[in-house]
Amino acid sequence: NNRWVDVIGSDTFPYGDGRIINSYRTIQKAIDSITDATTSNPYIINIGIGTFTGDITIKDGISFFGLCKNILDTTINLTLIDGNLTQNTSTVSTCNFANISFDGSGDTISFIGGDSANTCNVYFANCKVFTTFSATNYCNIFLDDINYLHPTINPSISENSIVTFIRGSLIRGL
Repeated sequence: NNRWVDVIGSDTFPYGDGRIINSYRTIQKAIDSITDATTSNPYIINIGIGTFTGDITIKDGISFFGLCKNILDTTINLTLIDGNLTQNTSTVSTCNFANISFDGSGDTISFIGGDSANTCNVYFANCKVFTTFSATNYCNIFLDDINYLHPTINPSISENSIVTFIRGSLIRGL
């Protein structure tokens, strides 16, 4: 279960249908095209090189993979998301992000869980975060080789939320 997004893609059928040869142009269009993703029926959205603007509301069971400079050098992410990233409390329990930079003046990454029975689990691997980041109400945030480098705002983790550092993460303010 894969969808593809590329800066030269199209959100208009038949030119954009999410296949690698007919990639979508926007990440949100790829998300909206998925109607049956769950943690037991996961999807991957493969995001190409470039800057992708626009707000994104994620769904459960979807992983987002960007591109690195090359397989041997994961220090330079070639996929940049410039927009607000949020999740719907009632529909997201698990999502994954890898090899993506999040950047944007005034943008936020915000995860809001439900309660102890409806926990939001979010995994970030090899991501760079240059924007406001928050997690509240039973969110488990797992960070694997993450750089959170917002110059003035510390990340906000509160109300029964937990951050787990897996390895090599640099978080300013925590």
